Amino acid sequence: MSTAEAPDRPLRIVHVNTHDEEGGAAKVARQLCQLQRRAGHTAHLLVGQRKTRFRGVRRLDPRPEHELEYFCQEANLQDLELQGSHDLDLHPLVAAADVLHLHNMHGGYLNPASVAVLSRSKPTVWTLHDLQGLTGFCHHPLDCEGWLSDCARCLRQSMDRPWPLHQPGTLKAAMFGAGAATCLGVKRAAYGASVLDIACPSQWVADRAGAGILGGQRLHVVQNAVNTRAFSPRDKAKARERLGLPQDAFLVGAVAISGIFDNPLKGGHLAQPMLDRLRELVPGALLVNIGARSRNEREGVIGLPFQHTERDMAWAYAALDALVHLSLAETFCLVAAEALSCGRPVLAFDIGPLPGVVRHGVDGLLAPAGDALALAELAARLAVDPALARRMGEAGRKGALERFDLAVLDRGYMGLYRRAMAEHPARLAATPPLDPVALPAFLRTPALLAGIARAGGQAVPASSPKTIAGLVEQYLAEETDDAKRRPLAFAWERALAYPRVFVLRSEKRWADALRLLEELLADAPEDRRLLRTYGVTLGLSGRVDLALKAFARCIEADRLLNDVHLTISDMYRFLGDADKSWQALDDMAVRDPAIRGLALRRGILLEQRGDAHGAAAMYQREFDLHGDANAGRKAKELGAGAACPAGQPERPATARSARTKAPAKRGRGKKGN
Repeated sequence: MSTAEAPDRPLRIVHVNTHDEEGGAAKVARQLCQLQRRAGHTAHLLVGQRKTRFRGVRRLDPRPEHELEYFCQEANLQDLELQGSHDLDLHPLVAAADVLHLHNMHGGYLNPASVAVLSRSKPTVWTLHDLQGLTGFCHHPLDCEGWLSDCARCLRQSMDRPWPLHQPGTLKAAMFGAGAATCLGVKRAAYGASVLDIACPSQWVADRAGAGILGGQRLHVVQNAVNTRAFSPRDKAKARERLGLPQDAFLVGAVAISGIFDNPLKGGHLAQPMLDRLRELVPGALLVNIGARSRNEREGVIGLPFQHTERDMAWAYAALDALVHLSLAETFCLVAAEALSCGRPVLAFDIGPLPGVVRHGVDGLLAPAGDALALAELAARLAVDPALARRMGEAGRKGALERFDLAVLDRGYMGLYRRAMAEHPARLAATPPLDPVALPAFLRTPALLAGIARAGGQAVPASSPKTIAGLVEQYLAEETDDAKRRPLAFAWERALAYPRVFVLRSEKRWADALRLLEELLADAPEDRRLLRTYGVTLGLSGRVDLALKAFARCIEADRLLNDVHLTISDMYRFLGDADKSWQALDDMAVRDPAIRGLALRRGILLEQRGDAHGAAAMYQREFDLHGDANAGRKAKELGAGAACPAGQPERPATARSARTKAPAKRGRGKKGN
């Protein structure tokens, strides 16, 4: 039955996102799914990493092509090794759906070329929660305009960091730039063969989408919303008592995954100067760092861990005198809308869409972009004028009920869904399918070619290579742009050499393995993956002190690197020191308790100890969170049930494990140690 025959019939909706918990995209996707289910629709959320027990969530298998994996990691070819999404149109929930709603498509679970298959199989809405869909690499280009052309001179080299990790002119920087340009080209080709309705949380986002590679698609502004029932005013004194915060201090709060100081795009480098100036103006003022890894990380700061429920988050907002949002890039800003809904004024920078969320002088105050001292002075203004703060909080709550209620979001998307469904057949007929020849040859894998064929596309010539190595060699031979071909050819050489290290290690040829790693490091001395492997290899050869120095170099090269402790754990496990191996995992859990590989390693240690039940539970947890097929198989072999204990296991040695919970920052680990 079509929507024309029954325009108000319940719909079958499938949402797709990186995960189902942290971050604005996950929050919106899960809220929409829950709202739609309560309204009588059939709605599911498919994710690359499952972190909640919400019954509407299902996990996707990213299925990386392992022969491509090293090459894509080496050359910054983000997610192009993933094959599982190429047949997502065959997933039973997708096949039965009336409409597909994509959210964040990056994050290690979905190949961007797949959109040319998915959007032709079903009417497809895609919400741009950030700008990564418009760029060759980063979440937010800030003041860079490379995304408007080719991204070839990308200096970011890290999605969440606005500074270069590799110096311009180096080989590593050239590889990253070539990879970003290649990814942007893949996206441009895929979008050109897609039928999409792009939902933008603000007009600011819509303007950028129209200027970039999505300009040929239909653009709609659908403003985000918050649960105004959950995010509602609460008693400040009770909130502070509940959270152990001082009753008489002026408290401003910042919200960021992993805490404000470790989140550059949220303005982490501006937080300390803002706080220092505020404490000069308002002695005794404190910053509540919501999402932090520790309670007392620095003077003048009180850390609160990631708040897993809306109710807990609302209590955190209630404890504040004002929210201070230092972000340098936003597409909407859910935390500002949540704080306003809780009756708390918001202080932020006058950037992007924020003036449409925070009304300057009405429910908050805006400072010039990047001016941390001006933001501190605005906060001090509220400290000395509590009546003004109260009036702004009341205006914020009133405005949130009018502007940000979930019912407004629901109406916007339901109307968009039905329009997309009605117009999809005609738009599909007018849009040629993806020509595989338009893609780099290494992308023409059997999975993608089968998907293109289902979408009505053409076959590749019979003479095309049948192996991954052959496809990569063909791509390098066909690439006419020497600025891309040379660094990517070098990346391929390195990708072929790197696995040899593990062969040499398995043969206990430590000197040969170290020599090969040193040759690779000579061309890229700050390569974190190589440094980690070098450290483990040093440790296995008996040089633990030198190994720890190599791991320290990893952190020096990238101070936000969050998985080095997993590598240290591997080294000690290989050396037979289970206690130190477990301690390294405890250190990792404090930083990120849901990181890919943590539960797997705990399972290995518990199995070695002889604790089959505990090991099975950890293997099952790794499978649930990250879809590791080997972990899932081990869980079944050892008799794990479908559910996994939420707590941490007792360590298999003498000391107790640290059980401090911290927010997940990046779920996907890099291959190889």
